[in-house]
Amino acid sequence: MKKTLKISVLAIAMPFFSWAQGFTTNNTNGNLLDACGNNFIMKGINVPLAWYVSNVNGSIAALKTNTKSNCLRIVVETSTSDNAWQTTVVNCINNKIIPMVELHDVTGNTDPARLKAMGDFWASKAAFFNNTNFNGVNIKKHILINLANEWGTWQTATNKNTVWRDAVINAIKPMRNAGITTTIVIDAVGYGQDIDDAYNIRTYAKDIQRADNTNLGGPANSTEKSNLLFSIHMYCEWRKGGDNIAIVNTIKSSGIPIIVGEFGYQHANDGSCDIDEQGIMNTCQSGGVGWLAWSQKGNSTEVAYLDLCTDWACTQLSAWGNTTINGTNGTKTAVECSVFANTSCNTSCTPTTVSPSLQVNGGAAQAISTVSVNAGTSIKLSPLPTTGGTWTWSGCGTSGTAREQTIAPTAGCTAVANFTNTCGSVSSQSFTISMIGAKTCCGNNASNGFPYCCTNSDPDGDGWGWENSASCIVPNSAADPDKCREITTSMEVNNLSNQDISISPNPSKDVLNISNLPSNTMFTFSIYSVEGKLVVQEDRVSSSNHTINTSLLKPDFYILKISDQSSEIVRKFAKVD
Repeated sequence: MKKTLKISVLAIAMPFFSWAQGFTTNNTNGNLLDACGNNFIMKGINVPLAWYVSNVNGSIAALKTNTKSNCLRIVVETSTSDNAWQTTVVNCINNKIIPMVELHDVTGNTDPARLKAMGDFWASKAAFFNNTNFNGVNIKKHILINLANEWGTWQTATNKNTVWRDAVINAIKPMRNAGITTTIVIDAVGYGQDIDDAYNIRTYAKDIQRADNTNLGGPANSTEKSNLLFSIHMYCEWRKGGDNIAIVNTIKSSGIPIIVGEFGYQHANDGSCDIDEQGIMNTCQSGGVGWLAWSQKGNSTEVAYLDLCTDWACTQLSAWGNTTINGTNGTKTAVECSVFANTSCNTSCTPTTVSPSLQVNGGAAQAISTVSVNAGTSIKLSPLPTTGGTWTWSGCGTSGTAREQTIAPTAGCTAVANFTNTCGSVSSQSFTISMIGAKTCCGNNASNGFPYCCTNSDPDGDGWGWENSASCIVPNSAADPDKCREITTSMEVNNLSNQDISISPNPSKDVLNISNLPSNTMFTFSIYSVEGKLVVQEDRVSSSNHTINTSLLKPDFYILKISDQSSEIVRKFAKVD
């Protein structure tokens, strides 16, 4: 926020480790892991400590009770007394809230030396961050450190060069040199919002990870030991019709840990910057991405509409606050960090066995985790056990914390249920849904809104292609959040299987040419829509080639069935204008 404020059936058990260093990141799947090795998905709010020390510090317990937030982002300035912000950190931990401290001094600044000064400031507090018994509280186990708020302007972001990358690399190095090993949170460039679907994070985050990996003693040219969490602030750049919110899930699945560190429901008094706050929360829920709403209270007059609460204890909420706290996927659905339930992070906490169960179209429950259905079929996912812990979901349109999830996918996808038992151990169960020939990857969009590539060209190996002058996702690649797999494009039965029959062009505009048919044979040529409706049928005695007029078909996918008296062959094709 700009400172206008005084602003296959398998249950997977997650292993436990006694990690003294606190939070870490998984740089393969993008998860943030707590000190017990369990995934932590933050849902919370920003609190303006720097400007309202007594109000914020006196409200922490009430925020836990009234919002159920599992993390608070604590606004600090270098002029804020150590006692003030360190007391807030301790109050958060004592109330089972993860504290994230952030420095607000360089908001909108473009001087790399000023960003490094923020790293130097935090480095000077290393003794506090590494303390395992500060007034009876283990700081190291619970703390997250946000390097600095919103360094870099729109111009810095629009330049799309390495200035932000190099400034961040230079700023985090003194923190690592001081022995701070916990997760460092890095705000995006461009007032935290980046540009063009988080271009700079997508382009430069891996370089920053590799530098941090080196700082932490990792192998050369690797991100293995990097411990960074990138943060996008979703305001006008991400308004309705703006950048694609779902890119955060794609970024996370590419091995770049990410959160939405700030967002609002609007950012202009005239309504010109309308932000889809519910869409942000739903998208983050589906991808296991954490978020922190802006902000508790105390915003200056011109942005007072961003106050979540009308009192510091949040007993009374604004409409924006009600959505964020009480709404679907709001803070009251937050899962408390597992370190509070299993304080010693010991292996005596045994993972619970999770078993699959699902129902198709209201039928009997089946103990299976893989099913093939027609597009749009209703599927109820009901993993077991029914008691003894809490659930979180991702994929296939699942969301929230309910054990039972009813979905109606239109393309193949994988849903993952995570079960946290009462001592904090997490087990996972995957459900793989595939389509029966009706839907394909090509011609459809992934759940993050990007279209699938039809050619599967991936020159960089990053899962992204380029078709029709736009980015596309290579099916079942690292960039594919749904791991879509194309249906088999052909099916041969009996005699026709020996024929090398081909169709062209595919996609088809006006005609579909069928080649290499057996000569002097009576064939029926049938074209079906993806819904199974017969739309064209011709009976012909073939030569080796045959042409069907497709000009009257609407753009879509179709199935061509070629049959004689004893056999048939099926081909898939697309119709375009």
